[in-house]
Amino acid sequence: MSIAAVLMGLMFAHKHMEASRGSLGVMSNVREKADPLLRKTQDRVNAVASKFTWKEILVHAHNLFVFIGRLFMHISYRINRLSAKLVEKASRRKEDLSKRSAASFYMKQVSDAKENAEKGEIKDE
Repeated sequence: MSIAAVLMGLMFAHKHMEASRGSLGVMSNVREKADPLLRKTQDRVNAVASKFTWKEILVHAHNLFVFIGRLFMHISYRINRLSAKLVEKASRRKEDLSKRSAASFYMKQVSDAKENAEKGEIKDE
């Protein structure tokens, strides 16, 4: 907001100097040179904009939103797949389970109970 106020002040000062000296300033020459270029640009923009209807603009906007949604879904799918692979790798056992050793205290108790049941023994602890 303060930048706009400073620019307005500079514009008023420039116009005052132009009016008091009676000569055109540098900005007037630039404006006169830029006017035809701006008119050509505006005519081209109007010609291009006249070819589009609101319906076409809405269809293209809808397609853009659908593309963005599908892109987001694809990225989230890839991230999910990658994280599933990482979890699978992390959960794989590195130790050899063929020794029939239990992985935890609870599992050891379960395996001992199964072995004793197969032998017909009941073990009280």
